[in-house]
Amino acid sequence: MGEENAMNDEENRGLVDTASDLFQIREANVAMAIFAVFTVIVCAINMQGWLSVEYHKGLDAITQKSWVIEFDKTTTSTEFQDVWQDEESRIVEFRMDDSALVPQAGYAVGMINITISPDTVDGANIADPVGQCDAISASVLVNELTAQWESERNVLSASDSSCEDIVLSIVVYPSYEGETLVVPGVNAYQVLQPWSSLGWGEGVLEVQVDLDVNTAEPGPLATDDDEEITITVEVFGFIAEASMQP
Repeated sequence: MGEENAMNDEENRGLVDTASDLFQIREANVAMAIFAVFTVIVCAINMQGWLSVEYHKGLDAITQKSWVIEFDKTTTSTEFQDVWQDEESRIVEFRMDDSALVPQAGYAVGMINITISPDTVDGANIADPVGQCDAISASVLVNELTAQWESERNVLSASDSSCEDIVLSIVVYPSYEGETLVVPGVNAYQVLQPWSSLGWGEGVLEVQVDLDVNTAEPGPLATDDDEEITITVEVFGFIAEASMQP
């Protein structure tokens, strides 16, 4: 046991003596100093590069940029057609979850247009020899449909007696106009947040149509007492895309 300890002591003293001799050699000291300086320089360069990258990341994160918001649009539609009798008032319902009206997956509902078209055209016919146009009034009923009912851009009611189409419209998504926008923002995710909400355009669209037939009197052929009316509902869907303005 004593011999083994003595051998270990001799080995340790040998390592210490070797290291001491090494540090006493001038060339070795110079080489180690150069290596130490080189190591410090390399570490400093790497640290500067890392700090520069992180600085620019942080600067980008807090610096406002200009972003172009464009809307990729799609349209779905459905029709309802029937004959209204003179002085008839009817409410027609359109369910917004109807497969004919639901936009493509990922698209939000921006607006809804409703077109009410009479069958009567200018000019005489057998039922109405003098070509009189019937008076039609239409309105969208305010209900639980999730839309911007208070928007100034809505057209919720109108009437016509000149055989022209009546066009009504509802803004569904907040502030949606469908035109390209330029907005400030930190990144694309931030500027797209206002256009990423779900739940708009859900519910039932109710359209009330009233008919007042104008018949030429007297006249043996003036027997017009109804009107075929077509209601077309168009749903304008969109998905927003952002790109940094050059």
